[in-house]
Formats: sequence, structure tokens, C-alpha cells
Amino acid sequence: PNATLPLEAPTVSRRHPTIDTDGQGHYILRDYSTNGVFVNGQKVNTTALLSPKLVIN
Repeated sequence: PNATLPLEAPTVSRRHPTIDTDGQGHYILRDYSTNGVFVNGQKVNTTALLSPKLVIN
């Protein structure tokens, strides 16, 4: 790969979630990760609308 420091571990992902805005002030979490992302304990399958005080893992 093109990485400066490649990590050869099955728990390390090349793909990560992103947080974007929709142009109207809403934050949207998009899950591109291999290992998954959770909002308030619920797995995000594709996208989630974010609001204050949510817990993202």
C-alpha cells in the first residue's frame, strides 16, 4: 500500500467513518469502516443523523 507506516493487524481498518454536514447545519455520520461504528450503542448500517449528546464508538 501507499502508507508510510503500514499496520499488519486484522483489527486495523483502512476505511473509517466520516462526519459531514448537509448544508443546513445537520451533521451526518457515514459509516465506511470495516469494523463498524455505533451511536448510543446502536450499530450504524450506512448513515445516522447526529445531534448533541450522542455517544459515538
